[in-house]
Amino acid sequence: MGVFWGSGSSLSIPRAPHAERSPNRTSIAAARVRGGMEWEGRGRKAAASDRIRDFGESAGTQPDSPVHRPDMKRILQALALLGLAAWTALALFLWRENGARAEMAGAAGREASEKLALLTDDVANLHRDLRGLTDSLNEGLGALADGIGSEMGTGFDGESDRLDALQAAIQELQGRLDEREEGVPDEVLARLAGIEAKLADLADAGRALREAGISEPAVEQPEPPLPEVVEEPLIEEPVVETEPEPSPASTVVETPSPPAEERTHRSFLAFRLPSDDFQRDELRTWSVIGELSRVGFDGSSTLHDFSGASTRVQGTFEANPGHPATGFSGSISFPAKSLGTGLEGRDEELFDVLDVESYPEVRLDLMGFAPDPDASGLDPIRGTVHGRMTIRGVSRDFAAPVEVRLDEAHRMQIEGEAPLLLTDYEIPVPNKAGIIKMDPKVRIWFSLRARVRPRGRS
Repeated sequence: MGVFWGSGSSLSIPRAPHAERSPNRTSIAAARVRGGMEWEGRGRKAAASDRIRDFGESAGTQPDSPVHRPDMKRILQALALLGLAAWTALALFLWRENGARAEMAGAAGREASEKLALLTDDVANLHRDLRGLTDSLNEGLGALADGIGSEMGTGFDGESDRLDALQAAIQELQGRLDEREEGVPDEVLARLAGIEAKLADLADAGRALREAGISEPAVEQPEPPLPEVVEEPLIEEPVVETEPEPSPASTVVETPSPPAEERTHRSFLAFRLPSDDFQRDELRTWSVIGELSRVGFDGSSTLHDFSGASTRVQGTFEANPGHPATGFSGSISFPAKSLGTGLEGRDEELFDVLDVESYPEVRLDLMGFAPDPDASGLDPIRGTVHGRMTIRGVSRDFAAPVEVRLDEAHRMQIEGEAPLLLTDYEIPVPNKAGIIKMDPKVRIWFSLRARVRPRGRS
């Protein structure tokens, strides 16, 4: 076996049994390269072992001790914290997205619900008009039938009574004349006959004188010899009973009321519908339509913004749309537990803050309306509503700019908003460990629709 030195290391290469004794240059070069690589690898391993040994000696422990793995622990802890933070951020993001989707779904649902409520109220208004039309027609047709029957009965019965009275008067006169003729003495009849003969002679003499051209002498007419017959009150009753032509004065006096009744009967179709019983310039009582009204608030916190609303609004108030400053008073309220934010857990916290068990109602007492000085026109009417707000048992003065308008169905719509400070009403401001804080200033808003009450209802 031959020995070769290269790069400070020895490498023995066995010779082939049948090889020539002369060395192969290629084999020698390859052996040198392999020897150098092996030496370099051994040197690196030795250096690494020396460094590990030195570190162990400086730490006073063995190289395999757990103290040699502090970097791995720190890395694992950092990864755990990063994972927790990422999970928390994801949860918050999903919570916010869920709230946003809930608000969007709630808004869409409210819009659909409002349209349905408007349609329902319009149908109810038409139903009231139809019922009023039916009642008016029944009343008018009944009055017409009564008038026709009364007129026909009065006309026929009156004429029949008058004819019967005239016939009775004639019969009575005839009987009395017969009695008079029977009771007249023959002497009176003879004297009447003599008077008639003398009158005939005088008439003949007058004709003869006219024929002779002599003016007719004035002849004194003899007085009728039967004054008692002339003075008999035979015609006193016929004058009263059978007077065919009444005086104009009596006609004017006796007939004014029947024409008025006839005019009333002829107006059996002149009725008014309930929806027409409205005048803009009139102080009337209005009732809030709960299905078409909403009140709520908008709040904010360090985490996100949120809103709460209620659709269970009720109340009545007096108002004059033509002159709102002359009368605007009443009360509007809603149950505190009817407020909803879209998240059940948040609603429970809201109810605890408002203490709905002890103070179940939120109320606004209206005390007046002040139109804007520069406001022009009647629709919409812009101004400020003044009143007194009661929340959680605490009352404070309240004012909000509003717009008042009337729609085509004569419904009054009042919309407005105003800031409100929770601490003014002694409402605790939510605070989660000083991290999630709510802004104590919220925005109160309301959208009310009301319908005028029928007359005669309090």
